[in-house]
Amino acid sequence: MENTQKHRCLLYKTGAVAALIVVLGTVLDIIIGTSLGGDITAIPQNAADRFALFQSNIWLSLYYLDFLNLITLIISIPAIFALYWAMKSHRPALTTLGMIVFIIGVTLFISNNSALPMLQLSYKYSHTTDQLQQFFLSGMGDFLIAKGSHGSVGVFFGFAFVLTAELIISIAMLSGEVFGKWTGITGVIGAALMLVYITMVTFIPEVGTVAMIASMPGGLLLMVWMVLFSIKLFKIEQ
Repeated sequence: MENTQKHRCLLYKTGAVAALIVVLGTVLDIIIGTSLGGDITAIPQNAADRFALFQSNIWLSLYYLDFLNLITLIISIPAIFALYWAMKSHRPALTTLGMIVFIIGVTLFISNNSALPMLQLSYKYSHTTDQLQQFFLSGMGDFLIAKGSHGSVGVFFGFAFVLTAELIISIAMLSGEVFGKWTGITGVIGAALMLVYITMVTFIPEVGTVAMIASMPGGLLLMVWMVLFSIKLFKIEQ
């Protein structure tokens, strides 16, 4: 029994630390996105231009392919699992649904992300002078861009499922049984605004700057949400 409690406390603390790391990653994402102007149409649209960008600025290329979001999403897994474990006996239906939707979202996002495959293709592209092979690599690159670049439909579903899971978990918090009601409200509003943002940049890319208006408060509220539930996770001793 004592060992079980220790493992549970370790789970909560691990989840809290993971959430705080995600907050730092989100701050970095906001800073980079703001400095770049938030204009998704400014991102190179074809594989040849992407390969050229990889040669001049590998980190910016990876950022444009949601590599930072991929890292923070993977880190967030212990945090969401800790939330599920903390609330499953109080709101079993909602927390289970939220966890299932989150797992689907993570799976979709990881499987569709094209950052590392594009990096590998860019390396091959830059090390060949065979025009036929370059044409073939460009075709593969265009496919990966269509499948998994920021603003693509493939990325949208991964983001949308994860944000929907966060919305569901935040709704479960509204009961105030484990986490404060205001923690739930903050998460609901933040996740809803980010859903608006990802929908706009995917299906109405020309309004990318306008979409930033929704993403800024949405991202900030989700960060506050994570800080609030992290504080509670550190305190839980049951």
